[in-house]
Amino acid sequence: MSQPANPSANQPAGTGSTAGNGSAGRRIPWDDYLAMHAREIVLGVLALAAIVFAFLFVEMPGGNELTGSVSSGGRPVVYGTVTVVASDDRVYTAPIRADGTYRIPAVPPGPVRVAVSSPNPRSIVEQVGAAESAAGPPPPRSAAAGPPPAGQAGKAGANAAAGGRSPAAGKDDPAADSVSVAAPNGTAPPFPAPVPPKPREQDRQQGWFRIPGRYASPATSGIRADVRRGRTPLDIRVD
Repeated sequence: MSQPANPSANQPAGTGSTAGNGSAGRRIPWDDYLAMHAREIVLGVLALAAIVFAFLFVEMPGGNELTGSVSSGGRPVVYGTVTVVASDDRVYTAPIRADGTYRIPAVPPGPVRVAVSSPNPRSIVEQVGAAESAAGPPPPRSAAAGPPPAGQAGKAGANAAAGGRSPAAGKDDPAADSVSVAAPNGTAPPFPAPVPPKPREQDRQQGWFRIPGRYASPATSGIRADVRRGRTPLDIRVD
């Protein structure tokens, strides 16, 4: 009875028995493995880095924001402040823009209590003007304070030049009419043109109207929300 032929007998010299066992029996060096799978390895590393970066970004408070609009009776509230008491018991605020929108960045995730304050801008400007009027002009300089500063001395010389005579010259001095005192830097410049007043605050807030006062405090506003990671939209109605 004939014996089965030995497969290794027909193999070329130097190949060894591993060639007859197929690729499963071969040991691939590490550098060859990296070269064969370089594309897959790079894509995997990039995907892992993107996941880690996204996780860190949304975990940081700066990656979260509360944004939306404020309205009352279908009209946008164009002036005021949105205040949020966040889950960390800290207060975050943002102004209301002229189109009625707001944006509060860096709010940590979790439940928040919201308040909206919109005081009359006209009364604020009037209060500032009343405070400035009560302060009054600066007190006059006393004689015991010493000689006037150099700038005031220059103004005195310019005034003397405008009068055409030296302040030290007597009325009967014949040379007084021919003496003139020049300004320190030549001809005195003309007085500057008056600066037009800035537009008053209420002129820039023509759309302002009064909202119920209970919304000014987080304890009485009744507005609650849950801030999520990333961007949380919240449209506020203060009817």
